[in-house]
Amino acid sequence: MRLEIDRDEITLDDFINLEELTVRSLRDFMARFLVDDSGKKVEEDEAKRRLGALKGAALREMGVQLRDALKELQNEIVPPFKDGGS
Repeated sequence: MRLEIDRDEITLDDFINLEELTVRSLRDFMARFLVDDSGKKVEEDEAKRRLGALKGAALREMGVQLRDALKELQNEIVPPFKDGGS
């Protein structure tokens, strides 16, 4: 299983909730985007159960997937400042 984050489904409220992070809100957010090995979306309650059971390397890998996807999306919404100004 993996995260397949649909950028068009992420709201400003999602970013706010992630900034005020709780472990539960993180799991619930991730559950919206969990797909199985064939790429089929996992039903949200089942996704929460599967995510809640993750351990060790699998948990870290899911965290890396989330971090990378959100960083990329955040850079699209608010591009990083570049040195050299006008």
